[in-house]
Amino acid sequence: MRDIRVMNKFKLRIANKDDLKIAIDIANKGRAIMNSRANPQWDTGYPQEDLLKYDIELSRLYFAYDEEFPKDILGMAVFQKKKDIEYENETFWRLEGEYICIHRLVSLHKGIGRFIIVEGLALAKSENKCVRIDTHPKNISMQKLIKSFEFIERGSFYQAEYIDGAYAIAFELKP
Repeated sequence: MRDIRVMNKFKLRIANKDDLKIAIDIANKGRAIMNSRANPQWDTGYPQEDLLKYDIELSRLYFAYDEEFPKDILGMAVFQKKKDIEYENETFWRLEGEYICIHRLVSLHKGIGRFIIVEGLALAKSENKCVRIDTHPKNISMQKLIKSFEFIERGSFYQAEYIDGAYAIAFELKP
């Protein structure tokens, strides 16, 4: 595996019930970035407010920030520890046992996406779990990031929220 340099100035915190508007704003900014790159992944308005609220209620939505400026949220992601229903019906997975899914990753600052994945891998390793992640075929920057950690592409599956009919590309890794 590549040498992973931990960025000490970045930190994660669990979003709380007062953070819903921030989460919606970050999702909207992430959608705008995707659209600027001809990536329709979130064109349906995904993730919807109800889903972000649910993520917050389950304490699985994390915000990334610079420790010098803790009020400036630079990105977010969900670390889902329970099984993902969409993943359970797929037969292409190769790693056995429990896993953590990284979902709804948004990076608004250079290095945040990498930092979030490093933290997800550390969490998975501490719990002896593998990591699963998926993305749209037109989300080239996310694919490059995922592959830089040597995630293995396992297959693709239907993703209802993709308005262009594309199938999500699924990856997994055992840290």
